[in-house]
Amino acid sequence: GTRECIETTRVFNQMQQRIRAQLEQRDQFVAAVSHDLRTPLARMRLALELLTLKPSPALVCRLEHDIEEMNALIGQMLEIARGMNTETTTDFELCSWLRERVRMHGDAARSAGAQLSLRCDQSIRVRAAPGALARVVDNLLGNALRYAPGPIELVGRGEPSGDQGGEVGPVYIGVLDRGPSISESQLALVFRPFHRATDQGDTASGAFGLGLAIVQQLARANGWQVGVTPRDGGGLEAWVRVPAA
Repeated sequence: GTRECIETTRVFNQMQQRIRAQLEQRDQFVAAVSHDLRTPLARMRLALELLTLKPSPALVCRLEHDIEEMNALIGQMLEIARGMNTETTTDFELCSWLRERVRMHGDAARSAGAQLSLRCDQSIRVRAAPGALARVVDNLLGNALRYAPGPIELVGRGEPSGDQGGEVGPVYIGVLDRGPSISESQLALVFRPFHRATDQGDTASGAFGLGLAIVQQLARANGWQVGVTPRDGGGLEAWVRVPAA
């Protein structure tokens, strides 16, 4: 046809693809909310059982914290699902922020028999939405604790920007484990919702479920990059790249 008709057809095709992708993303986030709510619900159930045995103000505080976490998670997920990611980005110091993530996952690490450690370059500041970044890091840590209990390292490092001033370029936040590795063919699929890697028939070797799909969707919404690669000596490295402040 004419050049105008060809251009109009191309634009309509692109619009159709975007609409289809948005509908698929909405369905994924509905499932993702259910997935992420299971952890605080499990903690609340345990706290309620302990309260029946012995009332404790600490358990009541834990219940209140879990309720607030669930409410914040639902609100954030709904905003992202609607394409309205309005969380304000802020500048914050990364190492102390990561130290708090390690502290929050301390009980889960001990229960899983994992040794969780932190390695972070000093004086790194990032500019990011802290709530969304927390969900990304928590999902990466949760996957490692569930499928690769053992030594798990949370890493924060900055890359040189290449400028003469010595400023820091992109910042990488990684979760490094020594669990089962995944083949290259499966690594290309781990971010797909509901995908379960089945190397050698072992579904536990990489049953990521929705955790990494949530990570990827949050990263896309905030303009970050994520990836999972094999680790030298065995295990996996999961990374998210965020801008430096």
